[in-house]
Amino acid sequence: LAFGPGETPTLAASNSDLTGLWHDAGRPTGKTPRGPNHHVRSGRGVAAMDFTPDGMRFASITCRDAAIRDAATGKLVCELDRPPGNHRGAVRFSPDGKRLALARGKFVDVRSVADPEDDTITIQAGTGRNPAVWAVGWSRDGRVLM
Repeated sequence: LAFGPGETPTLAASNSDLTGLWHDAGRPTGKTPRGPNHHVRSGRGVAAMDFTPDGMRFASITCRDAAIRDAATGKLVCELDRPPGNHRGAVRFSPDGKRLALARGKFVDVRSVADPEDDTITIQAGTGRNPAVWAVGWSRDGRVLM
């Protein structure tokens, strides 16, 4: 589940197979909630999602891959391969929307959004008995990944 930015945000919510996109999700309707404006076949158990700061795109992560999609239509912009594993971690865009942090096991990969073929920076972040990284965040200026 993720909300985009702004007064009329897009809502993305997923079960194990489908991701639904609701536009203008912050507006009260006074009625029974309507179904999503778009369905995206996500498959593989989406664990986390995040929107770019401008709300134009959203990313989702599974145990096998990550995808960036257009928030208005749900169309695939690009898929980001990642090493397989059972851990489905967090995903978070940087404040400028140019980088994407993807947690996988005890690692966090930082990737360029503009050029997904650009080199990935991998950080070993988890330590101790249970090293899985379950959350990631950026400082407001985007210089620090937490």
